Formats: sequence, structure tokens, C-alpha cells
Amino acid sequence: MRTITLVIAWTVVALPLGWGVYQSVQKAMPLFNSPSKPIQESSLDSRLVSGLAKDGLRTDLKACLGVLLPLI
Repeated sequence: MRTITLVIAWTVVALPLGWGVYQSVQKAMPLFNSPSKPIQESSLDSRLVSGLAKDGLRTDLKACLGVLLPLI
């Protein structure tokens, strides 16, 4: 009797949950199937890109670590 109750409870929970996951995957599929679009540069993006090109990644990494290390 207890096993049947447990199976019914799992079914009541698993079916709607599985259906929701399935629907979410179906809605997300176009995001993964469409070709990527080129990134439009905004003023902030262009400053970031030019900063990376001039100073290199090492300087940006040092800046990030300088901000993050005091937080630890």
C-alpha cells in the first residue's frame, strides 16, 4: 500500500515537472539554432575593446584582481 502511494506521489510531481522542462527546452531551441549576430559596439564596449588592445589582458586582470582581492 505504501509503495503505491509513493508511486502515485512521484507521478503527480514528475509529470508536470517533466512537461515544464520539455516546454522550456522547446521554447529555447530557436535561441541555439539561429546564427549569431555580430556585436554592436556601444561607447562602453568600444572603450573596453580599445583598453584591451592597448594595455593587454594582463593589465585588465590586475585591475580586476585589485578590485576583488580586498573583498575576500
